[in-house]
Amino acid sequence: MPKFATTPFLAGLVFLLSALAFYYFAVLKIDYQKTSLLDLAPYPDATEYFAQAKALYRDRWPSIQIGYEKLPSKYPFGYSVLMLPWLKILPEADAVLAPFRTSQTIGLLLILAVFAFYSYLAMPLTGGFAVLLLATLPDFFTFCRASLSEVSASLLIVLAFMFAYLGVKEERRWKIYLSAVLLGLSLNIRIQSLFFAPLLLAMALFPMGGTPWRWFLHCAAIPVVFVLAASPTLILNTIQFHSPFKTGYDLWEPYFSEKHLRFRLRYIPTNAAALWRELILQPHGYFAANIFGTGTFFVPAFVVLVCTGLFFIRLTWFIGCAFLAGLTSFAVTLSYLFGVDGRFYLVFLILLVAVAVLPVTWAANNIFAGKRIVIVATVFILFTAACLG
Repeated sequence: MPKFATTPFLAGLVFLLSALAFYYFAVLKIDYQKTSLLDLAPYPDATEYFAQAKALYRDRWPSIQIGYEKLPSKYPFGYSVLMLPWLKILPEADAVLAPFRTSQTIGLLLILAVFAFYSYLAMPLTGGFAVLLLATLPDFFTFCRASLSEVSASLLIVLAFMFAYLGVKEERRWKIYLSAVLLGLSLNIRIQSLFFAPLLLAMALFPMGGTPWRWFLHCAAIPVVFVLAASPTLILNTIQFHSPFKTGYDLWEPYFSEKHLRFRLRYIPTNAAALWRELILQPHGYFAANIFGTGTFFVPAFVVLVCTGLFFIRLTWFIGCAFLAGLTSFAVTLSYLFGVDGRFYLVFLILLVAVAVLPVTWAANNIFAGKRIVIVATVFILFTAACLG
């Protein structure tokens, strides 16, 4: 293999190993027995996820038990399903570790998936930069060691974006269908994944090729596949609440549902102010990130890299679909009653790694060419600051 081809791969591999080393010490090496995390805070999220997992393992049906009564949970059961292998592997005395082991495993898979994606695109050096940015992203490694579902849903959403991109780039419709399946499955973990659905407009980007009817049928089939992948939650909602569109929130918090208070425009200023305080390193409220980490979600250097990366994006119709999906979901999250908590923005930060890495790759290419040394040095200083942040 030519030196030109091996050097970027070896450099990317070094960055991957660095990311894995950081992940090991920041996430995998934690001895939960020596922490206060085994009370499954914050209540009731993790407690209900774990209770559902135990019920699935024992009774093959998701529920939470209060006294002698088994009731539906407030939350979808997807994250609890992912705990089942760990419930089987772990000794009964350590079963409470299942939520944490699940998040740790999913986070590791996400790091490997990102590197594999860029390697498949023959961009191993970019993949190395991306996984190092990802592994050191405070919001990411904080919730990889948590007992919450954010990382699990993020993996499926990120994979959906990857396969949608590959489907359009390589003109392979089956990859778009796989993207729809992954996105639909993510609804079984977090219902808010629904708002990434504009990503599936990517199917309409395919040239008609044969007859217009064939193109139209593929476009019509995508939402069907998406709904089928999300159907376990829809069917369970129908069984438990007599409607696919009712959830455990309607049972346990009917006031917010009946008054339509979960998503309101008036929440946007408060939620945006919380993100701004995070950006300028000002104190904010006490959130789940304070329990599982330092309370930091992202660092200013990462945001500057993202803003710089916007100038390197080549506008295509797929980029339009991806940004529409991201902006739609971001706008909904920003208007969410609890959108002030930065954990709800984890998936956006992970997706933005793909933008943040663009100027770093450009800078690396210019190092080899010996050009624009001052700008290149500035970019690498930002990259280092983002990783050390």
